[in-house]
Amino acid sequence: MKVRQFNYKNLNNKDSKFDIVDLEYFINSKQSKELIFKNHLIEFFAIIFAQDGTGKHCIDFKELKLSKGTVITIRKGQIHHFIVSKTIKGKLLLFTDEFLVNQVSKLQLLKSYKVFNSLIYSSKTQLNKLQFSIISELIERIEVEYFENNKIWSSDIIRSEIQILVTRLHRIKSQSTDLNFKKIHLEEFLKFQESVETYVFQSNKVNFYSKLLGSSTKRLNIITQSVLKKQAKDFINDIYLIQIKRILINSVDKSIKEIAFEVGFSEHTNFHNFFKQRTNQTPQDFRKPYL
Repeated sequence: MKVRQFNYKNLNNKDSKFDIVDLEYFINSKQSKELIFKNHLIEFFAIIFAQDGTGKHCIDFKELKLSKGTVITIRKGQIHHFIVSKTIKGKLLLFTDEFLVNQVSKLQLLKSYKVFNSLIYSSKTQLNKLQFSIISELIERIEVEYFENNKIWSSDIIRSEIQILVTRLHRIKSQSTDLNFKKIHLEEFLKFQESVETYVFQSNKVNFYSKLLGSSTKRLNIITQSVLKKQAKDFINDIYLIQIKRILINSVDKSIKEIAFEVGFSEHTNFHNFFKQRTNQTPQDFRKPYL
């Protein structure tokens, strides 16, 4: 089954690049039910904030449990779907990158993207009681501003509140991980990541990206070691594998052999070995549930 792709569309306000929705209503609405429980790809950012109940959510083939105090951050371009019970309650915040980056500093922009970057931080954050109270109050302010206050100033105020929310999530995530890297490494890492995500089917070799970025293989290894504690080659293969998985479930009309050639393998047996070595599944077995 081909993965549906959703661009941002605010049905209540076509000019708005932001929306906030009651999670319980969204999940149980007839229109949403037909779509959100199947894999789909979004071209905007999303934050799921669980305030009560339990459920599950799947992002890029990883299943995450939801309970009171869970925050899920979803980056544009990720494949995801809901696996939830009817008990889940909370808020769903949706906004475009245009809304997110408008009128912010370069440092704020880097922080914003880092919060949503699942290669750096987990998509899931579990808040403690104090953090839950702070985030709840912040989202309540956003909701009041969006639905009740003066619309002339609301967009700027909501944008500022979103930046505060993203920055708070960044601080919470950074406190729960041992990642500690220089800002210059982050900037170079993001450029490296963007290049790999764009050209990985053309090449998964480190020296290809060192030439593309005007860097060196040594420098790229320093960057990925600083940000992710892993070698540049492993980082490239992580992205390669995610992209392959997306192609496998989004091109069910193509044979495994055709996909192998499409993603850069000259021999489909090498593709089979690459995939199984990293997933303990064959490409065929991985794709079966999605046919």
